Amino acid sequence: MIIIKAIKNPAGGVAVAPALLYRETDDAFFSKENRTDLPPEREPEASEEDDLCEQGWAQRMAVFFHARDAVMAELGELGKKHSIFLGQREIAGDPVLEEKIGERMKKKGALLPEVLWKVIEETALEFLSLPDPYIKERANDIRDVGKRLLAKLSGIEAPDFGYIKKECILIARRIPPSAMLTIDTAYIKGIICEEGTYTGHEAILSGSLQIPFLAGAASATEKLREGMLLCMDAKKGIILGDPDEKSLYAFRQEQIDLSRQAETETGHGFLAGKRLLSKAGREIQICANAGSLLEVSKARAQGIRRIGLFRTEFFFMQGDRFPTEEEQFAVYSEAAGRMEEVTIRLLDIGGDKGLPYFPMEKEDNPFLGWRGIRILLDKPEILKIQLRAILRAGVYGRLRILVPMVADTKELGQVKAVLEECKEALEKEKAAFEKNIPLGIMAETPSSVFLAGELAREADFFSIGTNDLTQYILAAERGNRRVSDRYAPLHPAVQRAVVLVLEEAVKKGIPVSVCGEMAADPAGAAWLLSAGISILSMSLSSHASVIGHLLEQGLCTLKE
Repeated sequence: MIIIKAIKNPAGGVAVAPALLYRETDDAFFSKENRTDLPPEREPEASEEDDLCEQGWAQRMAVFFHARDAVMAELGELGKKHSIFLGQREIAGDPVLEEKIGERMKKKGALLPEVLWKVIEETALEFLSLPDPYIKERANDIRDVGKRLLAKLSGIEAPDFGYIKKECILIARRIPPSAMLTIDTAYIKGIICEEGTYTGHEAILSGSLQIPFLAGAASATEKLREGMLLCMDAKKGIILGDPDEKSLYAFRQEQIDLSRQAETETGHGFLAGKRLLSKAGREIQICANAGSLLEVSKARAQGIRRIGLFRTEFFFMQGDRFPTEEEQFAVYSEAAGRMEEVTIRLLDIGGDKGLPYFPMEKEDNPFLGWRGIRILLDKPEILKIQLRAILRAGVYGRLRILVPMVADTKELGQVKAVLEECKEALEKEKAAFEKNIPLGIMAETPSSVFLAGELAREADFFSIGTNDLTQYILAAERGNRRVSDRYAPLHPAVQRAVVLVLEEAVKKGIPVSVCGEMAADPAGAAWLLSAGISILSMSLSSHASVIGHLLEQGLCTLKE
């Protein structure tokens, strides 16, 4: 039996199926046999290259523009399905890309497909050389756009998984995001990538398709054979090749359990028209984490009435510039109108998250560096635009503002001051806005735990972010395979920190929720309920398993 460890994916999911290897590489895509400007099986003669050159720069660039416009149109249509492709559309239309290709096409003998791919590859390598993990992820998008352009220029088949008509777990180095939309979920039961992270575009798209996804599976394409039976557990970050009978039985049993829970959640929604009550009769609020309007809609369709964590960084990540106040207002107001309550977290970048258009200096330890509210306070123009958009959107529904990475009351006070400044400006402009939007903090730093009493006097609510809190308390970076066994949200030290925050919140009479992995884990949710937490927020993929566990254990009941 072969055991491979990957980066744990909080979205979870279990799959059992034969391996299907996808070995497409960038070099193979533009190899000699794929030279798109030539008949197959022969090299160009000098006279042909001269003829090509004599056709004129403008004519050759017109061919590029035609291909680019077609690709941008396609990506615009795909963007209606997922906003990731709107970001790719921006890449295709990048004037810098056009300029680089145009300059190189002036050289004698320049061949458009070859020039295009060299520029694409050089640009991708530039992104890969940067320290920011999110910006590195953009290299995959750049290559994906390049392959689409090459396909338009000469008919090379872009990656397409529509031909797969047998159940399998797909294994690859990376998967182009556009190819993800060709996946038939009836056959592809899981995806394993050697590179990337669970916050990459493949992971985001896998989540929307509800396919288990694992990244960081080192040497998977070498260690696992085509047709080998695989078992994968995304939440645990474990892959088994040729499993023994005991392991196979355990995985299949877990599949059955998850399937039953998922069936319970289908139809009109697991919680549609119902309330979840504790044994003492207290209502338990099960909220959803969301990063897009699509996820907000899915939550509503499943009977979820509140978004406990709206991650605005995903919206910021899609373009090549900061979204305007009007663009943010449109998203926040739409979300507010669809749900009873939406908690909007202010832009939370830094650590393992970045923006392609906002360069950040390399830090020795980015998780302890310039991130979260620290960036927003240093760049108040970003904070003001977002706060203004939220205040205006608050007219359309109940919104709450959540401040990430707060360390002390000074930082919270500074945010309050900027918020008041925004309200005064909107008053002068005679703009409609909600004057009484609650302002809360993410309790995710050790200092916020120790200062919970002081912070509770200033905040309207607490949301405990157990992901960062766990890594800070246990000094175990989440996403690091070498210390993954030490990253334990249910560790006694983490539990004690949660209780400390809860006790101070209760004393001051403010609500407290949990929105990290602890809430998404059935055992963790059960412990949180026993500790006194009654508001849990998690990804939609975790709702069935968590609610099912609470009901099975007799900790809750459903009431009409």
